[in-house]
Amino acid sequence: MFLDHRAIFPALTSFTDFIAIWLRRQIYLSLTRRRSLLAASFSVEGPSRLQRRGRPPIWAD
Repeated sequence: MFLDHRAIFPALTSFTDFIAIWLRRQIYLSLTRRRSLLAASFSVEGPSRLQRRGRPPIWAD
């Protein structure tokens, strides 16, 4: 009985799809990282690095 590899691994249909998704993810991460760095350099009093990661500030009990 022949099993299609797409039935077992639906996310990785082919190696080229995996490379395309990985490249798109790397480009997206570099763009968002650059945008956050620009926003941090231009804002006078922006959120701290801990707040930018999503954690609440220390004084918010």
